[in-house]
Amino acid sequence: MKKIALALFILSAFVLNAQDVADSKKLITQYEEKLDLTEDQVSKFTLILEKHNVDLYKKDIDSKTFNKLNKLRDLELYKLLDSEQFDKYKKVKLEIEPSLKFRFD
Repeated sequence: MKKIALALFILSAFVLNAQDVADSKKLITQYEEKLDLTEDQVSKFTLILEKHNVDLYKKDIDSKTFNKLNKLRDLELYKLLDSEQFDKYKKVKLEIEPSLKFRFD
């Protein structure tokens, strides 16, 4: 079952257009450098970003849905990273992806 889910995530990455794939790779590279991720963490981190960023970067998403998706992504990353990495992630996220600040309106 996990292999099927992994295959679906990988296949969904091909649905993204070339610019999104390039941006996704750029994000992953930046996080990898800043957080000192292991190879295993990089692959899981990539899946988490690809899973959530498609919805998070939609233009017409309302604040409540955006915050929920943003929190879900952070929760999955919290489970993946150690405490030191996650503390760094919270700070680095604001630099790398400033558009993902929680919305209050």
